[in-house]
Order: sequence, then structure tokens, then C-alpha cells
Amino acid sequence: MKSGLILLVAACVALALPTAQGTAHLSFSNDTEVTVTRNGCGETILCLEIPDDCEPDGNATCLFASFNATASMEPNSFDLYVSLSGMSMGYIALALTQKENVGMSMLFVCGINSTNNTFFFTTLDKDNNNGSLTANERNTTDIRGTVNGSLIQCNFIIPNVNTTNEGETLDGTTAIVMLGNGTVNGTIPEMFMPILMGVRVNLTDADGDINIMTLDINRDGCGETKLCVESPDDCDPQGDEPCLFTSLNTTTGMGSGFNLSVELSGNSSGFIAMGLTQDAAEGITTLYVCGINSSNHNDFFFLTLDRNNSNGNLTQSDQEVNDLRYAVDGTSIECTFTIPNANSVTTRETSDGSVGNVLLGNGTLDNGEVTTFDPTVTTGLLNFTNPNGTITPAMMLIINRDGCGTSVLCLETPNDCNPESDEDCLFTSINATATEPLTATIRLSGNSSGYVGFGLTDNATEGTTLLFACAQNMTENGTFFFSVVTRNNTDGTFIADDRVVTNVGVVNGTSIDCEFNFINLEPRQIVNQTVSTVLLGIGNVTDGNLGPFDVLLEMLVNLTDPNGVIVIAPNAGTTKRSDAMVILLSVLTVLALL
Repeated sequence: MKSGLILLVAACVALALPTAQGTAHLSFSNDTEVTVTRNGCGETILCLEIPDDCEPDGNATCLFASFNATASMEPNSFDLYVSLSGMSMGYIALALTQKENVGMSMLFVCGINSTNNTFFFTTLDKDNNNGSLTANERNTTDIRGTVNGSLIQCNFIIPNVNTTNEGETLDGTTAIVMLGNGTVNGTIPEMFMPILMGVRVNLTDADGDINIMTLDINRDGCGETKLCVESPDDCDPQGDEPCLFTSLNTTTGMGSGFNLSVELSGNSSGFIAMGLTQDAAEGITTLYVCGINSSNHNDFFFLTLDRNNSNGNLTQSDQEVNDLRYAVDGTSIECTFTIPNANSVTTRETSDGSVGNVLLGNGTLDNGEVTTFDPTVTTGLLNFTNPNGTITPAMMLIINRDGCGTSVLCLETPNDCNPESDEDCLFTSINATATEPLTATIRLSGNSSGYVGFGLTDNATEGTTLLFACAQNMTENGTFFFSVVTRNNTDGTFIADDRVVTNVGVVNGTSIDCEFNFINLEPRQIVNQTVSTVLLGIGNVTDGNLGPFDVLLEMLVNLTDPNGVIVIAPNAGTTKRSDAMVILLSVLTVLALL
């Protein structure tokens, strides 16, 4: 096996075509001869062909490509000298891609102009999902081509091949290669038909071998320098089987952001995956997938996917990673990568981007495609920047009575209970920051194995209540989730509400704390611009769905006034003290509303 960059030794011989065509990003040469042969295959050049070991010169059934890598003027890249040979009355082509079934392939086309039988060359992007072709501007140099009947032979150089050019290589040197052909309309290539299906090779190695290496993923530093998650508990990825393991380690990113260095190790005949999400029961998880495609020479593959947490459906994600490395040995899969600016990942819509759930699992492939993900571990909320995963007090939403009556409006049951120390305290604080439109920050704390709820309505016995629920899903290891519904005050039924509300929350046993912000209440939730009936209560959760809302507190309040209780509604669970002036103003306000 030859390793390292291959020396450029292939000669170029054949008839140059003055009528060769291309676009501005393609550089044509006027050299005089081109010949494509097997000379140097496996020694100085990497060769791929179908049928196996066929001779490209004069063999009507041989579709052939050779690759020769040389040092590039650009750092961390190489120039790739390519020879193609095959029979077609349309075109032959080379495709390079990172992922065979998703993303894009870079297509390099040598063809016969159907209007005048002259050679032409072009580069295209091929959509790996639907096969559609679109023009691109991939710089290609030293293009030479010969047409002899239906035999097409060509040489060209792809400069500066590296991971910066999407669709070319996976880790800087390896790529999935396809060879095929198609028809043309003039010089417009039509659908690409792969003949040599995707083979992952090391483009810089004459044998194409991808070296099996180990990444030395272990438990060193767990809890001290890196956050570790594994199944079974405390298993060692180097010594225990089975052991599904991941570690997260934060480094400085752009601006105030951070990068997340990830190790992932496990055994599977399909794939292993790590996911990050704010709420494992709803919303989206970004999955990072490392796997083995048994239908394609047991090649390694890497994907990022969006998982719908409600139904488990998977779709392609555009989330990028850096510094991908991998090692595959039988069913053992190891990979490492870096997630840039991980605190800005949109699937963790939280006031602190360093907090989220980690999912760890595996799955099998269906015809080479990832269709389902089986989460083995769902951690609950962790702090990615802390090796112990501990959420700091600021992240734990320390909800207390600070500012009650002076800077925030507080409501609670039992009367004057403290959410920090009283176990049965159902508490909310309301901090209005604007009146047009009405904007407020709500903090809600209570104990429930299901949910605690905060409702706003203009009439608690009829009409509707806008209900904000901070909940936990016991079927998903008690993970926090947030829901907004419209409650029918007559029969108690719920209708989903698509109101956008920013939120963050944590669960500790049956203790639920959350914070959320809303704007622009609708007329049916307020008596006037700032006055509304507030409902506090609890309910159960079944299979991720909210059960009936049990109202424990009902009060008509001025949402913008820290002393804002106007009327104590019948059967309310608590009372508020107001001085004479507040009472007088409250009565006048109510009378004005009648």
C-alpha cells in the first residue's frame, strides 16, 4: 500500500480540440495529445473501474478513472489530477461527495456536443436526494479531451481539494466516488446514471485504502475536564462491551459563543448518534450520526439530522461540524468532531444556550438510509460547559419573593408562601416591561408530577383562558416541556395555541420552575389594556398531553402594578393586603369597566 501524496507522473498525450468548450471557471489547455491507460495503477495512481481491472484504451465496456494527488499552493489541501475514459454518445462523469444519499455531489463531465460531435467539459452540482443537476463554479484547470466515435477520454486537474469545497471530501482526503454517464442536449448534460456505485476511498493513496485507526476515546477527564454520558452507567468505551459513550468539552468560539468538542463511541452494525435538544418530548433534536453502511462496502458515513421529538421523524439538517475524524473496526464505531458556536443551535431555544438535554442512542439502516433513531439515554437538562453537567443557580431559575410588591407582582397559594422553602407553594411573579403591546416576564414555581399552569382570562366561568403550562413528561424521564393552549372555561377542554413564547424551565423531582415571556395579549384575555384575571393551578400529563387544569387561585389583577390586586375573586385561594388608596383606585377602575 502506498501512503502520502502521490507523485504526478502521468503523461498527457492525444489530440487537442480547438473547439473544446467550457465556462469562465474552467481553464482549457492547448497541449496536443491525451491517452488514458492503467500505467501506475496501485503504485503511483489510484484507479477505479468497472468491470474490475478493465483496460480503458479500446475496451468498449470499460468505464475508468484514475487519480493522482499532488501538493497544493493552499494550506490543508491538495490538487487532484484526474483521467476519465468510457463509451457514451452523451457524456461520462466523475462524482465526488461526502454523503451518498444526502447533500450534494460535485460532478465533473466530459461529453460530446450533440450538435457538432465536439468535446465539451463542464462541472455541475448533483442533488443526492433527487438527482437534479445545476451549474456551479468549481474551478478546474488543464482540461484536455479526445472524442473518437463514442469513446471519450479526458484529463483535468481539480485544484485545492479539501473540506472547504462542499460535496468533495469528508475529512480532507477521503470521498465517495461514483462513475457514470448520461445523455446530452447540445452541451447540457441530462440525468446522471451511476454505473460504478459509491465507493469511499482515500484520494491521496494509490491503493485508496482508508487506514483503520483508533481515536483513543476513554473516560479520562470525565467529570473534571469533560462532560460524559454513557450506557450502561460508568462504562468504559475502551474496555467494556457494550458501552455507548459520548463526551462533551467546550472551547472558545466566535464572540460570546463556544465550540463543543464531541467524542462518540459504540458498537453497531448500523449507526450510533448523539443528540442535543431543549425538550426531548417536543420540538427538534439535532442528531449527529456516525455509522457503517453495510450495503456499501461497510463504509463509514456521517450525517446531521433533525429529529421531530413528537413523532421521531428524521429530516436532513444543515448543521455543520468541523474536524471530523473516525475509526471503524467491525461493528466498533468511533468518531470525534467539533460543533461550532454550539450555544446558538436553534433547537435549544432557551435563555441560556449552554443548557439542554443530551440524547444518546443507535439504530439500523434501511436500504442504506437512517430511518429511525432509538434513544438509549435521555439525560434531562445539563450544563454543557460544566464537566459535571451541573446547572448553576442562575440556570436553575432561583424563584423567590424578592421584589414582591415593589418591583414585581406576586401571587401565590397558600398566602405569602415562599417558593424557595415551602414545598407546597404554588407561586408566580409578573414583571411587566411594556404596556403597548403588553409585554411581561412570568416566573412560575410549583410542585406537580404533571404540570403547573398560569392562565389569563377576562371571565373565568365562560369564554376562554390562555393557559401557559410548565410540565414534565414522566414517560421521558421527567423531561421539562412547555405548552400554550386555549382553555374553554365552560367545559375545560383545550385547543392548541400557536403563540410564540420564549421560555426556559427545569424539573427536579416534582418541583417545576420556569420563566417565559409573552407579548400582545388578545382582547379575550384582558378586561382592559392591563387588567386580567389570573388563574394558577396544576394538572396531570398523560403521554405528553396536558390533562384537566385544576384551578387553585383566581384573581383579577392589574398586571403592570406590583400591588396590582384589584378584586379578590370568589373562592380565591389567598388574599392580598392593599392600602386605602390602592383600594379606592381599584374600585374606580372596576366601575369604569362596567
